Amino acid sequence: MNNKGFYYLAPVLIILALGLVLLPESKHSKELNPRHLLLEINDQTRFQSTDQVAKAIINKDPFYALVDVRTAAEYATWSLPNAMNIPLADILKPEYSETLNQTSRRIVFFSNNDIYAEQAWMLCRRQGFRNLYVLKGGLNAWMSTIINPSEPPVTASKEEFEQYEFRKGASQFFVGTGEVNLPDKPAEKPKAKIKIAPVAKPAAAEGGC
Repeated sequence: MNNKGFYYLAPVLIILALGLVLLPESKHSKELNPRHLLLEINDQTRFQSTDQVAKAIINKDPFYALVDVRTAAEYATWSLPNAMNIPLADILKPEYSETLNQTSRRIVFFSNNDIYAEQAWMLCRRQGFRNLYVLKGGLNAWMSTIINPSEPPVTASKEEFEQYEFRKGASQFFVGTGEVNLPDKPAEKPKAKIKIAPVAKPAAAEGGC
């Protein structure tokens, strides 16, 4: 999400957080103090970049759990590999509390952009759940950075070109192996094994997640 987008989103998050602040204090001791939650809204470490999530999927990182908070219909159309679907409206149902309240795994919420995922993050943090994150920019950012990355200008830094090379390899991994179902674009069979830099141990193109 660019800075302009964040400025539009920030007031929405503050309003939502203030709404949580106005909720009555819970009798459950594990619930996060809403004033503390309001402070956490400004902490950018709750975001996971598309590159971080892509590397976790490619490397089959067991400490990542992806949660699509869109509707079941949107989830059925396409989503990230191995993501579970817990619609925002159901996020606080008791049957999901054990799944979402993790001490060892990172729970990464995502939606089309940040708004629904941010709401899910706030609601679950209010309950005292830990290790919660938000995919920065959501699936819109995933499409523009991982699936359709833009080549940097010739004046770009070495790090930017390395990031671009990784994203190109990641794009081939996800699209070429059918690891992600894209809207209106069928998966294609890989023509060759794909080396994904700068990951130390790249996954083979024909592997699954």
